[in-house]
Parts: sequence; structure tokens; C-alpha cells
Amino acid sequence: MTITPGAAGSAFQEEVLDKLAPLRSASPTRRVGLDGGVRREHVQVAQRAGADWVVVGTDLFSAGGEARWADVLAGGNG
Repeated sequence: MTITPGAAGSAFQEEVLDKLAPLRSASPTRRVGLDGGVRREHVQVAQRAGADWVVVGTDLFSAGGEARWADVLAGGNG
């Protein structure tokens, strides 16, 4: 979780990205991802850190969210 669980709309905690590499090393065949506070600008950072997937909620469904995420919704990967 990249926010405190249950705190929808909270800020993304970038320090959580540092946990992805150890997870990958411990279990290289498992897919790992992020959930919580993910905004458009976090997708590539998360991918570079080793995330296979991200969960987006508030940023997508807030005002202007569809426009911010249009390329991803159309099949791009961010």
C-alpha cells in the first residue's frame, strides 16, 4: 500500500517504492504492484521500481481524470 489503508485520496508515499526490489528478489515469479494514492505521474516511476501493476481510483474518477488517463485507458502502459 502506498497510502495508509482506508485513507482514500491520501498522498502517495514514495518510500514504499524501495520495498519493490526486495520483494522481487524474494519471489521473482510473483507479480507485484501498488495501490493507494497513485496518480498519473507515478506510473512510470512505479514501473522503473519494479511494479507490474498499479491500482488507480481517486485520480481516475476525480474531475479531469479521464483526460489525464486517456492514453492508458486506450491501451497504453503509461
